[in-house]
Amino acid sequence: TKWATSLVGIGITPRFKRITNKSRKQLILDLWHDFVKKCDADCVLNYYGLQTLVVRSWLSAGEVFVRRRARFEDEGLPVPLQLQVIEADMVPLMDSDDWPGLPKGNKIRSGIELDKRGRRIAYWLYKEHPGDKSMGIVNPDDLVRVAASDIAHIFEPMRPGQLRGVPILAP
Repeated sequence: TKWATSLVGIGITPRFKRITNKSRKQLILDLWHDFVKKCDADCVLNYYGLQTLVVRSWLSAGEVFVRRRARFEDEGLPVPLQLQVIEADMVPLMDSDDWPGLPKGNKIRSGIELDKRGRRIAYWLYKEHPGDKSMGIVNPDDLVRVAASDIAHIFEPMRPGQLRGVPILAP
């Protein structure tokens, strides 16, 4: 808890370098404060609570994922976007060169889809937590493909080409 609190501090807050119009700056700040309250896709934490959760998850598991969830404008959110923190267990440690829905030439390594050049294209996530039911072999119906552009993968690479995180206390 102390590590998370020390790392997050007061949290990431907006700063303005080029906006000089005070009314426009205030409008953006008001929108930010409204977003902070409603940004959690699970409707539990605010933005600053999510930051602390991300750091705690990263410290304990060595990695964590944050998914951007687009929302409809009629859902009453200040910004049609929410954030979902996803624990490492939700991305299977599976490898495949031939998987239903996998574009030709791409491959899956540790649950991360890579193109021919090794770029992250997508992440394959369980629809439900794998601990919620008896799991054996990964079934294609259990997974959903999420574009890499909608995922922030938080981990500290310790070697070149490393795809997944390692818990800080693993060694």
